[in-house]
Amino acid sequence: MSDKLTIIEISIPHFTAEGTFHAAMSAAKDVADAGFNTVLALPFMPIDRNLSRSPYAVIDYTSVDSAMGTTDDVRAWIHHCHALGLDVVLDIPLNHTSPAHAWKLRDDWYSRDASGNAHAPVGTNWSDVHQLNHSHAPLVEELQRVLAFWLELGCDGFRYDAAAWMTNACLDALIQGVNLLANRRMHHWCDSAVMMNKHPFTAFLDCESYRALMTEKSDENWYASIHENAILYLANHDTLNDGRSAIDVLGNRYHVLRELLQSGKHHRMQSACEWRNPSASYSFLR
Repeated sequence: MSDKLTIIEISIPHFTAEGTFHAAMSAAKDVADAGFNTVLALPFMPIDRNLSRSPYAVIDYTSVDSAMGTTDDVRAWIHHCHALGLDVVLDIPLNHTSPAHAWKLRDDWYSRDASGNAHAPVGTNWSDVHQLNHSHAPLVEELQRVLAFWLELGCDGFRYDAAAWMTNACLDALIQGVNLLANRRMHHWCDSAVMMNKHPFTAFLDCESYRALMTEKSDENWYASIHENAILYLANHDTLNDGRSAIDVLGNRYHVLRELLQSGKHHRMQSACEWRNPSASYSFLR
């Protein structure tokens, strides 16, 4: 693992014309040749397209969307990335599942409102997912088995999507479990400052680099205050809801952000959307 990460966030079905892991084999060389050392792969598990197009509305945590390939294809792609000097981090939404997930038969595995109904993460307008109950020990044990499955396929770590809605105790158990199984330094990315301070190898996934310039914050003030182990990004799937790229939004201020992230001490991430094709936009957004 490099001391300074240069990360590219990719969506397998959007990264190549074919949208498969097989096609992404050649694309991985483009990533390595461009100077990146880490890949963040957006979720590629099965979803119920009748309910949602979002890859974060998972119906099975230990399978691969058949349109993209098989688990053997994933293993081969990860092995190929490793041969090119790339670490592979899986973005995995362990905070919530699709309402169509098989776990919905286990009522106590999901958070419930005052009426006893499953619900989306509190404060969101997401209509395609239900919040898991991370205080329920059997669920946490199952989540550990999910991570062990992807570790066996070769993943070098995880980005815990929507970690702000997960309990610190659950995150702690997941991180410690992964480290014990892997017996090597792993990537752990989440939006939990408590976890970042507790685990020295846990990076804090931070979006302020993008939003700061959008809101005209002082470059010096926000940049100097960010934890040195933060990951700052140029563009992210969550920021392109209207189809515009970072360049479209920031105009001539975009080069200021790029220069800060490329020359600074922090880890840097950008999305394949604006790296390979600035006019492209993802089609699965909520």
